[in-house]
This record gives sequence, structure tokens and C-alpha cells, in this order.
Amino acid sequence: TKKNRPEILNGKGDGEDIPPGEKGHNYLEKHEIEWVTHYDAPDGEKADEVRSGTRVTIELEGRFHRGRGSVDDYLEQTAIANPHVTLHYLDPEGNKKTYPRSTDKLPVEPKEIKPHPYGVELGRLVSMLKESQATTLSAFLTTSFSRVTNAVARRICEEAKLSTRASTTRIGRQQADALYQAIQNTKISNPSTDCISPIGEECLLKGLYTVVPGEFFVAATRPPSVYRGNPFQIEVALAFGAANEAKKVTREALVQLLNESDARTLRQFIVTTFDGLGPDAADRILKVAEMGTRLSPGKLKAKDIDRLHDAMRNVNLSEGQSMQVLRYANRVPLQFQPAGCAITQAVINTNWRPYGLSQSRGSLPSGPVTIMVHMASVWVPFTSESKEAVASYPEIQKELRLAFQTIGRKLGMYLNRRKKVKQEGERRNVFLRYLGEVATAVSDINEVDRDGLYDQLLKVAQRKTAEADAKFDKRGRRVEKDTDFGDNVIIVEQESPDLKADDDSGESIPVKSQRTFL
Repeated sequence: TKKNRPEILNGKGDGEDIPPGEKGHNYLEKHEIEWVTHYDAPDGEKADEVRSGTRVTIELEGRFHRGRGSVDDYLEQTAIANPHVTLHYLDPEGNKKTYPRSTDKLPVEPKEIKPHPYGVELGRLVSMLKESQATTLSAFLTTSFSRVTNAVARRICEEAKLSTRASTTRIGRQQADALYQAIQNTKISNPSTDCISPIGEECLLKGLYTVVPGEFFVAATRPPSVYRGNPFQIEVALAFGAANEAKKVTREALVQLLNESDARTLRQFIVTTFDGLGPDAADRILKVAEMGTRLSPGKLKAKDIDRLHDAMRNVNLSEGQSMQVLRYANRVPLQFQPAGCAITQAVINTNWRPYGLSQSRGSLPSGPVTIMVHMASVWVPFTSESKEAVASYPEIQKELRLAFQTIGRKLGMYLNRRKKVKQEGERRNVFLRYLGEVATAVSDINEVDRDGLYDQLLKVAQRKTAEADAKFDKRGRRVEKDTDFGDNVIIVEQESPDLKADDDSGESIPVKSQRTFL
């Protein structure tokens, strides 16, 4: 409603309180109310009976589709920002999907505060004056707004050239405008920030780690800030190394996506269906599949779909893959109008090249990266009533930039370390390639034991390339010695085969893997 108060508008009462037990089941059957009475307990958790609950039923008519902007995509993003919730999803085709909660920690309950004078528009101020129960202007200011004391109210009235004892019912439009301007010109303390409920760095990591695959995860929560008198807080989390959805899609799912797509060309279908894939990546896929870019998705034959599916799974998409940006406002995913959102613009305007990502001017950085950005606020400045994009304010842009720089520095540290580990591993392979021949030649010349000499050379090679055996814990700290990754970082263990070097005796000498993360 206009007053932001929940109301039942269909005239069918205030709902039904269904009793527990057999009486309640009979009521459900009589009124044909669908109610799921049992869910399997997640692995490792004890099954408990929930004796009561609340069901909200909404009937909507729409077109069901998959891919970007779908219900599936929305619920997946919801699970990331709400790791304390378990979601059970049954699609129209009868497929069941469960997003288990990854934490038992409930969000911090925000405290209710009065609006701050800086955040009230002129029209809202006029409405508040008409609805106020206060008899004087001074009483109205002190009881309707936060951070307004009697002294502040007196300064506002003096600035507006109005009496503190003026009646609120006699404030006209011209006087209200003067009062509004006086509020903007008067110094008022910032509002309290305990009225917002952030997700938290730990829960950000758990939510992203549970849903998005990757090898490196980092999260950052900025301190609360204020724009136009409205407190807000920016949180970001990043996952690196995630494979694009195009590589994981099954053939059956691809057929459904093709049938449901409104795209006119295959190139448009790939770009609009799979997040992170741009025109260059689509062209590479179609080139490998030996298919034209302007071919209609609805006219593909079975063999064409097979070729397209094979190309999507086998083509290297990491180079042409753009960063996937997940936007949230108060834990709710924002799926549409990304180009007009301040969050997307802040990502584009941030220079990601110093952090190891390639980026063209005026575009998103490239690489297998997923970043989620959450804005928690008592009043999110949306660009329109549809609430699909966040408006740009200098204070919001500043907090976004600082948050991106925080996670970007840790991402750059990880990519530099990974590059060094790879180089040391390649260097070790060179050593191992010739150790057997060197040991044999030296043994023949000096008449020493070849196996003992080979073992000594192998130890020297491992010591000289010790960086290839670097180990880190899940918070990004090196096991052998401390690193400066800091907290709120997860580095996933990477499975890699053992390196082996064959000596002249034909035996295989095992060597530690290049990278092991704990």
C-alpha cells in the first residue's frame, strides 16, 4: 500500500488458522489446500518435526522460461544472499531442486528509527505536516524525525523564518518549501546505522561458496555510511574460477532453452541466455560448431543441436567470458536493467587490470569471475517504481569503489601467487626431465651410486622450486609461514595429478603436486 502497511485487498478475510493434527489435515483435504508436510533432513542434520508454519499462496499467470531472468535464476541468486534459508523448488515440469542453508546464524534484526530530515522530499514533508498530531512546528520536528533536538528544531525554524510555535495545520506550500530548504541548510547529525541488517562477510562467503563453483572466494563488508540522511551499507563477494553455465548445460536443457528463446539469431541466443558470454565468445562457439551466426534457434535440427552442445562444452570460454555481476538490494536480487544501475556502472568504472583481470575501456572485466554486490539500506534509491536498478549518488559510488578495491587487492595477490606457483611447477618439470640423464652421466664419470645421487638431485630440485608446493589454509594463509591474505578468504583445494619423473631404470619417481590448498 502507499503507507507501506500490509493489507488484504481481495475482501476474503484475514486468512485461516489451521489447527495441528488430524483435524488440520482434514481441513486441508476438504479445502484442497496444498501443504508439504515432510522434507528430508539435510545430510548431517537431525530430523525434527515442525508442528506449525505459515503458508502464503499467490496465483500468477506468466510464461515459464529458463536462463537469464528466469525463476530458476532468481531462486539461485536468492540462495546466495540468504544462506540461512532452505529453498525447495518444484518447477512446472515436476523437477525438484533444493538449496540447503549453509548457516544457522540468523540475520541481525534491524531496529526501527524515525526518518532523517535530509532524506525527506518536499512532497513527503507536506504530507507529514498534514498527518502530524503535533500542535507546534517545533514539536513536529522533534517527534517526527531522528537526530532533531529542541536546539536543532529552533535553528531550522530560524533559518526558515518561522515561529517554533507555529501551528502545523496552518503551514502552507510556500512555508513548507522554506522549511524544506532550511532543513537542507542546517547541520544535523547523521542517523543511527543499527537500522540496517547486512549479510556479513562470513555469510557472504558461505552463500557464494555453496551456489557458485570456484577456486578462490573473498568477501568484504564496508562500514555503514549515509547518503542524503539515509543510512546504507555496501557488501561485496567475489568468486574466481567458476565455469560458465554454457559449459555445464545438458543437451536436454539446451533444447528447452532453444525452444523457449525469443532470440532471432543463434548469436543473440548465446549472448542473452548465458551470463558472462559476450559476442566474441558466441562467435567462437559458433565457429567451432560450424554454424552461422544468423541461424534461427528454432530451426535447428538434432545434429545441429549436437554440434552446438559439443562446441559449448569444449570451447575455452575463459578468455571471452565477462565478469558476471549479481546485484542485490536488501537481499533481493535485481535481475533487470543492469546497464542503468549504479552497481554495474561502478564495476565498469573500476580499473581491474592491476588486480590481474583484462578489461577493455567502458566494459566489464574479462575472466571466470562472479561478483555479488549487496546494498542494505532503509531507503534504497531505485531509478524507478519497478525497483530494478539503483540510482547513482556520490556517496554510494564511493563505497562501491572502496569495496571493489578491497576484494580486488586480495584477488590480485591470489592470481600473482598462482602464476608464480605455475611457473615454479613448469621449472620443476624441466629439472625432472633431465635428472635421470644427469645422474647416470655423473655416476659413470665418478663411479658413484646412481640411485643415491638421483635422490640428492631430486631434493635439490624440490628445494629450488619449493614455491610449487605452496600450501594455504581455507582463509588464504600459507601453512609454512603467514601471508597477508587476511580473513574472509576461501581458497578451494585444487586436485592435480602427481608430477612424475622417469629415471633410466624405468621406475617412476613421485613428486608433490604443483599446488595444494587446504
